[in-house]
Amino acid sequence: MFRTWWFGICLALASVGVRAEDITLTNGEWLPFQSEKLAGYGVLSRVVTEAFALEGVTVHYLFRPWPRAMAEAQDGPAQGSIVWSKGKPGSARNRNFIYSDVVFEGKAVFFQRTGFPFAWKTYADLAKFRIGGVAGYEYDFEGTPGVRIDRAPSEQLSMRKLLAGRFDVYPTIREVGWYTLHTQFSAAEAAAISEYRGRPYNQPRYHLILPRRLAASPRRLAQFNQGLRRLRESGRYDQLMAELAAGRY
Repeated sequence: MFRTWWFGICLALASVGVRAEDITLTNGEWLPFQSEKLAGYGVLSRVVTEAFALEGVTVHYLFRPWPRAMAEAQDGPAQGSIVWSKGKPGSARNRNFIYSDVVFEGKAVFFQRTGFPFAWKTYADLAKFRIGGVAGYEYDFEGTPGVRIDRAPSEQLSMRKLLAGRFDVYPTIREVGWYTLHTQFSAAEAAAISEYRGRPYNQPRYHLILPRRLAASPRRLAQFNQGLRRLRESGRYDQLMAELAAGRY
């Protein structure tokens, strides 16, 4: 299906004489959405690749640890990065980058050791708990008085620390948490961790980011946004997300 769609894109571009250009973006490991090991580098990479392709732009990815992915998008050699949520007001991220239209909206939830007495209503309640996180990620509740985050280099290591009792809860996107448990842990280990079934603590929106330092960034952003709209209107975006839900990545 992907090959058929991709051939259609290439044929359409050739028929209308769209001038081809290239863009290099940093990418990272965020299974099941993005990975150097997945077909098409994962569903969100495919969305970005196909949206740009509809506007005659070929995407090249550099896979990096997330902090380095951000740094290389800001200072080069890359010309942008996928995918990131917007920073807090006044953040370096907001000062250094411009954001595309929404590529993906997730549900951010807490995972806990099964049976652990966790409950919260406001972010202030989180100060009572030891909270895990991933290096390079920003969390909506950061900056709340008393809240501290113990970061690990990856989702898998964060889940391992949760399982070992190194912290009480671990915040992540729902699909990411369950994918990590089902693919990186034994059945017994996965059963020892559960999702807190209260409301999501956030519903973050994720974007392509392009650096303000490059004069071409506004033009490239407009190209991408137009391609993304076309991808949604054609039904292809929903098709890709349905493939993710069906476990094809």
